[in-house]
Amino acid sequence: VSRILRGEGRAPVVVAMGRGGPDEPEVVDPAAFDLSPAGLVALADAGRHAASDHLEDALVAGVRTIGTLRCGGGLAGAPASSTFAAGVAIANDGPEPLMLLEGSGSSLPPVHADATIAVVPAHADIGMVTGYLGAYRLLLADLVVVTMAETDGVDSAPLEAAIREIVARAGRSPRIVRTVFRPFPLEPIAGRRVFYATTAPASALDRLSDHLETDHGATVVGRSANLAHRAQLAADLDGVDADTLVVELKAAAVDVAARAALERGMHVVVCDNRSVTVGGDGDFETLAGATVDLAVDRFAGRGAAR
Repeated sequence: VSRILRGEGRAPVVVAMGRGGPDEPEVVDPAAFDLSPAGLVALADAGRHAASDHLEDALVAGVRTIGTLRCGGGLAGAPASSTFAAGVAIANDGPEPLMLLEGSGSSLPPVHADATIAVVPAHADIGMVTGYLGAYRLLLADLVVVTMAETDGVDSAPLEAAIREIVARAGRSPRIVRTVFRPFPLEPIAGRRVFYATTAPASALDRLSDHLETDHGATVVGRSANLAHRAQLAADLDGVDADTLVVELKAAAVDVAARAALERGMHVVVCDNRSVTVGGDGDFETLAGATVDLAVDRFAGRGAAR
């Protein structure tokens, strides 16, 4: 969403929380912070989690991002503890007209938002999504994004119908969009011999590798779905005949994958995971932009009411 807004000329500030976030809120301006592969490895050498969510946001979206730390999370999404409110206070003093609040796992940002986007995996258990306190999350949402809709053997239609039913009981009708992820390298990789590392399941590797070849012109000579498993990832990288590493900025992307690639003289390219619409109530980018507009209108309305 922040990338879409930046493309429209209204770049937001993002406040992100994560289990691997900094101890105190950290402002990362991509225009001044060294987010190069070598710079990220240097962060890892200093004992930092160099693939933290706020670093990924700043790099792939190109917007100022404030990283915060959270621990735990309750059934209604409240983190057991976090520095998120302190991060929002910093963002409030910034020049950006919009602020995006990013949750972490099942934890929701513990501050007010004028509009909300909920993300639900297509393979999620319907009872868990619409029952217990899952319904609370849906009732907060103005847009529901059903992700990974091409998961093998999964039909998301029953899940989407259940979501519509539960929110209709409360007199609400958020829009639903069905999406899949596709890797988008942040630099051209046409003509390169690529090793691709991802957190996606192994069953998705063929589709994702084909996309890198057909849409980005690379030759995928190696790949790994073990980005979150350091020992297996190191073994997958061993002896690979590639000139370029294409990797998501997650998990062991820096301390294992980028470090090994740079030591071997390989070029390192970070890739984004971009949502591609495959169904629902409209195009993801259009609906996301409309949700942001809704937030702007609500904020303006609250100001007028005061």
